[in-house]
Amino acid sequence: MFDTTESVVTGTLLITDSSSHSNTLRFVRISLGIFSLLVNAFAFTSAIAQRSTKHKLIKILILNQNIADFTCAVGVLLSQLAGIIHDFHLDWNRDRLTIGVYGLIIVSFTVSLANALLIGFERFIATSQPSVYKKTCTKRRLVICAGSVWIITLAVVLSPLIAHFYGEDSNINGDRFYILQMQNNLPNMLAKLIPIVYTLLMLGNCVLYLKIFLCFKRSRNRVNVSAGEKSSRKMTVTVVTVMAATLICYTPTVVYFLAPPNRGNPHISLTFSNESSSTRKRNTVSVKLQVCFVF
Repeated sequence: MFDTTESVVTGTLLITDSSSHSNTLRFVRISLGIFSLLVNAFAFTSAIAQRSTKHKLIKILILNQNIADFTCAVGVLLSQLAGIIHDFHLDWNRDRLTIGVYGLIIVSFTVSLANALLIGFERFIATSQPSVYKKTCTKRRLVICAGSVWIITLAVVLSPLIAHFYGEDSNINGDRFYILQMQNNLPNMLAKLIPIVYTLLMLGNCVLYLKIFLCFKRSRNRVNVSAGEKSSRKMTVTVVTVMAATLICYTPTVVYFLAPPNRGNPHISLTFSNESSSTRKRNTVSVKLQVCFVF
């Protein structure tokens, strides 16, 4: 007769952010977040301080863009701060804060993409149909459009997030706070909706700004252009250049939501099986190791 004993040990192998690679990535995120905060704060205060009445309509949308980008940078910095705090206090439950920061980042990033589309529409009308610009783009309409973007985004994003916030399944996957875990920790409906919305907004922006570029090239051949149209052209060049750079910077985030990387905390599962008898002793160890690096 064999006397068999089995014991199963399951543990978690926690790879901390102490490696130089992870620390470098965290430093880059924090640096970019602070840089974005400073740039948008400077642009916002500069636009407010200017008392010139020129291009006052486009300034409404530019200010809205600054607010959205500033808020998104705040969310990124909060996520890094939560990660640092959790490094020193591993037992700290940050589930609710995680969901809140995710919501802040998603709302502000969505508003930023949608507002870029509004800026494109405004510049497209100013470039292709300058004669009807003043009738079409009024201050009231632009304010309503800018406010509607925030209201619609908050309604669509916050509803499932609040339900998830107070739900029983609000525990965040993994033991650490990482931006790259965002897509995996969102409610199912929101996780499926966001990639579609971001793709449509990104494609719409690309097509619209391409049309603005083509219309601008055609408008350069016009003669007897008024001083107002010349000023509008300069504004169009500046806005399109800045927004094109912004959309290029947004591309990695949109790609992430379309195809989130398989990231998670590393886990190690160990199973020990010991067999002994009067005539022989045999020890077998079965090890299952699964490592997923998180950046």
